[in-house]
This record gives sequence, C-alpha cells and structure tokens, in this order.
Amino acid sequence: ELTARPSEDSVTDSSSWTNRQLFLHQCELAKALGVTIYTVAFEASDAAAIEIAECASSPSHFFEVTGSDLVGAFVTIASSIQQLRLVE
Repeated sequence: ELTARPSEDSVTDSSSWTNRQLFLHQCELAKALGVTIYTVAFEASDAAAIEIAECASSPSHFFEVTGSDLVGAFVTIASSIQQLRLVE
C-alpha cells in the first residue's frame, strides 16, 4: 500500500471525481517511488481508457484492448518485464 489505511474495516461513499483523484494520486506516488506501471483498459469506454492511460508510466505502458486482444497485452507486458529483469 502506498498510503496508510485505517486498521478497521470501513466503507466510504465518494464521488467519481474523488475516486479518480485518489486513483491518479496513487499512480503518482508509485511513479515517484520508481515503480513501472503498466495499465490495461479492457473493453473500457473512451473516457475510462483516457484515465487509465494517465496512470501508465508512458504511452507504451498502456494497452487498450477488447476480446482476445487481452491475452496479447499480457504477453507483451510479461515480455517487457522479463527484459527489465535481464537489463537490471
């Protein structure tokens, strides 16, 4: 977890704007810690895909896919991670 969460279980109602801001904040925290972020928008609306793409480390770390293209996206991600391991 990138930010502290309460120790007790809780439910919080929030707006979609708040959820988006919290999502992007977590993405920025991860990036600041040097985490490489891959994102996949699977059969997502155009608006959702844009938001998901914002979280990715770069445009090449974002995949917008439908149907059976999902498998190919994860194969590409796995290959990329394997290359990172070989280089680092």
